[in-house]
Amino acid sequence: MILNSSGTTIPGAPHRPEYLKALVYLPPAFVGHNPQLHSSILKLVQLFIESIAVKTTNDWTSRARSQLKWSLRQAGNPQPNAEVTGIPAPDPNSAQYTFLGQRSREPSEGTYSASITLLFFSNNAYSLVDVSNEAFENLRDSARDLENTNTVLLGELCEAHATIKRLEAQLEMSSGPSTRTPARCTNPVLGSISHPPVRYTQASPALSSTPSKP
Repeated sequence: MILNSSGTTIPGAPHRPEYLKALVYLPPAFVGHNPQLHSSILKLVQLFIESIAVKTTNDWTSRARSQLKWSLRQAGNPQPNAEVTGIPAPDPNSAQYTFLGQRSREPSEGTYSASITLLFFSNNAYSLVDVSNEAFENLRDSARDLENTNTVLLGELCEAHATIKRLEAQLEMSSGPSTRTPARCTNPVLGSISHPPVRYTQASPALSSTPSKP
């Protein structure tokens, strides 16, 4: 999963998560086959917007004013994002999703939440971001769920390859040697995997042990 924030906003929009968005690259097939992970994906994207997108927007605005001498005082009528209830539809014929940021959940009054400093890489620069312990644990749990699901999918992929090899062997035994192109499967993790057809050499007829009649 790849997450990106441009750092730009609608003129006049405050730098808060509910006014920002993130571009996320996900395989649509993975999203469709794993509905149990939708909640984890939404949490990861929201944490990214709260921790990275807000800081990226602040940094972009500050540098545009100091280095490019832009005033950035255009008037606008920004509205907070609509409420998100699920994974949005991807852009047509692509694996890009546009996630809308949501209002941050503020801790209840009188509670104390310790923070953890994380190192992130964004816009060709490293930055330190403080996140709460709770947010960090949610992020780690979501990453663990995605990793476990990926392991299961790789196991299913290996079983499918083994089945393909058995079927090819059976086909070769029933139809004889073939010059057809071997089955090939491309996987983003395992790479290109080729299963060449199994070839069998036809044995010579056995000699009869019964003497022939003169």
